[in-house]
Amino acid sequence: MAYGLLSGLQRQRTPLTDDEEQEFQSWYSKISSQLNLNPDPDNALHKYDYRGAWKAGYSPLDDEAFHWPSAFKDDDHPNRIIRQDGQYYDTKNERILGPAIGPPLIPKGF
Repeated sequence: MAYGLLSGLQRQRTPLTDDEEQEFQSWYSKISSQLNLNPDPDNALHKYDYRGAWKAGYSPLDDEAFHWPSAFKDDDHPNRIIRQDGQYYDTKNERILGPAIGPPLIPKGF
């Protein structure tokens, strides 16, 4: 299911049943309050599939840094492509893209 638009980009979100959606909304309400996040999980500025993280059983409260797993980042998440050890690294797909010389070259399909 797609939620939210930002410059014409549709956000793909993990589909949930009606019952799962109710559970997710309750969970996200608590998490967003504790972590001072926007209370709307579909806000286009999030650039993250919180439903996917929830369905996978992840809670940021289990991580000392309150870090969310990269696997659920949207393609245009600002920290999806990072410089690491002289290489550009795709954190979402856990792969090296190439040498970190100049701006990152994003392969077709991203």
